[in-house]
Amino acid sequence: MKIPSLDEARAMIKEAAETRASCSADFNPRIWIEHVEFVAQNAKVLATFCPGLNPDDAYILGLLHDIGIRSDTDGKTFRALSGYQYLKKLGFDDAARIALTHAFIIKDNGHLHDCPDQEAVKNTLAIVKAWKYDDYDRLIQLCNCLNDKGRNCTVLARMNALAAARSMPAESLDRLRVAVQELKDYFDERCNCNIYRIIGLD
Repeated sequence: MKIPSLDEARAMIKEAAETRASCSADFNPRIWIEHVEFVAQNAKVLATFCPGLNPDDAYILGLLHDIGIRSDTDGKTFRALSGYQYLKKLGFDDAARIALTHAFIIKDNGHLHDCPDQEAVKNTLAIVKAWKYDDYDRLIQLCNCLNDKGRNCTVLARMNALAAARSMPAESLDRLRVAVQELKDYFDERCNCNIYRIIGLD
């Protein structure tokens, strides 16, 4: 798998947090680092229950899923695309892919993203539509939805928080809720138990 080492990934996270914090007083690097750490930890522990997935690789992919924040110096950049470009340039193709797919649980709903650069969202959607998602894509998508501001939460709580934070069409939000619940159901089956128990929510 084309991903960085754990030490390299941690250095990237540190650099990304420092870069973003230096450009925005509104950005809290501690909360962001807690978020990516929790996504990584959840991905690793769930991967241990899923034959065919490597827990250590899942951890690194979780750490780097939102690395595009390093380029979002004005709050207007589409982080999924910038993260993909950054990791792709470094030769970490599998990590780059996750930077994109984590943001597109529903492939035809690019308008779910309230990024001002809708052209970037459209271009990213065109890339993602050509891919067939695998269980690493699905795992990081799910784990990103099991965490809000650095704390584990149910997918319902995360969707409610998303609805409160963004002005999304009700139909789009409803479709997203269904898609995230389907991800949770899929990994309940893969792990042969309720995943909330695994991550300490039940």
